[in-house]
Amino acid sequence: LEIQVGQSGRDGRNGRNTPGPRMDMNNSVDKVVSLISRNEGKANTINWNDAGHGISVGLQQSNQHRGNLPELLKAMHKENPAKFDAIFSRNNELGRAMQRAVNDPELQKPQLELTREHVRRAAEMARQMGIKSTMGVALVADLTNQFGEGGAMKYLRQARGRHSEEDKIRAVANSSRHGHSHRAARFNTIASSGIVSSRDTFQA
Repeated sequence: LEIQVGQSGRDGRNGRNTPGPRMDMNNSVDKVVSLISRNEGKANTINWNDAGHGISVGLQQSNQHRGNLPELLKAMHKENPAKFDAIFSRNNELGRAMQRAVNDPELQKPQLELTREHVRRAAEMARQMGIKSTMGVALVADLTNQFGEGGAMKYLRQARGRHSEEDKIRAVANSSRHGHSHRAARFNTIASSGIVSSRDTFQA
């Protein structure tokens, strides 16, 4: 089963429906990527001022100041330097240039690969805490996407000493809600998706 993240998105300049990068929903990594996208945005989503921290772009809402937007732009350039340079030429207004970049199918590919790599790193962090399921990895990936690996670790430590996968997930999810009212809704998006399960082992 394949889906396209961003297929209902719109090109900000002319209103065209724009497809997103294809993902394999039989693959654990892509299942988690799709859930990050549900909580963050489509491949062509641009938030021009994300919580006061500047521009955020795409599947992970890669951020200008506090996230990995520079890494994403570098990956786009590596994919096709000539196309990237043409889109980001000095004659274009940056906003329109960014919209063109995130709506270009070829330049969406590195965005998907960066998000997949983020999921793989999250899976390794989860493994170190004894969390092995697709749902558990999705929760860890969502936490690290929001708070960074260091910020997420204080919640992940709550899994220590818990025996069942469900207890570990519940402890991490509950601890992350304190002081973050939106966390319950984000975890509910993951838990009720039907895409991941606490009984399915994550396969990188």
